[in-house]
Amino acid sequence: MGGDLIEETAKKFNDEILRYISDNDMIDLALIREKIEMRNRQEILDKHPYRIYQGNDKKWYTYLPDDEKGRRQRKRNTKKEIEEVVIKYWKDQEENPTVKQLFNEWLETKHSRNIQNQTVDRYKRDYKKYLSTLSNRKIKNINECELDDFLVDMVFANNMTAKSFSNVRILVRGIWNRAKKKKLVDFRINDVLDGLELSKNDF
Repeated sequence: MGGDLIEETAKKFNDEILRYISDNDMIDLALIREKIEMRNRQEILDKHPYRIYQGNDKKWYTYLPDDEKGRRQRKRNTKKEIEEVVIKYWKDQEENPTVKQLFNEWLETKHSRNIQNQTVDRYKRDYKKYLSTLSNRKIKNINECELDDFLVDMVFANNMTAKSFSNVRILVRGIWNRAKKKKLVDFRINDVLDGLELSKNDF
């Protein structure tokens, strides 16, 4: 409790200092915010895997990832306009990634924990067989009810055994737990899984 009070007092003190500095024109906070935004934009552009270039027609070009073609060309009239396309794309990906992106992130965490390659291969096979139809769906656009329906339908459509469903549950829990930790969804995946209307006779 004492630590919380000290932290809260320090925050108020810092806020008052910043307000005093701003009120007395000792520093331009708007300029600072602009500098931070510029830095964030540049960090996104630096991580962009494709080059941004000007063509012979004086237009500006780059590529963006595409699930069907691998990559898709983008064109704009000015360099600033093409940079805006790039920044918007990567911000959207970060703020609302696809199910496939989160699966790959989760799988990377498994790799870092030195799990066996055969286990990783099984995860990939199960994902491709049962969850690939969700690959391009944005995680924020899938609500609890839709996910519930999808999982139940998946069991019956594939005549799944209890064992195979248990394996897929691992993937689903991993994907949506990661989404929850990143504050992309506001529901707990365990609540969805525990609430599925499935009995042993359904497998």
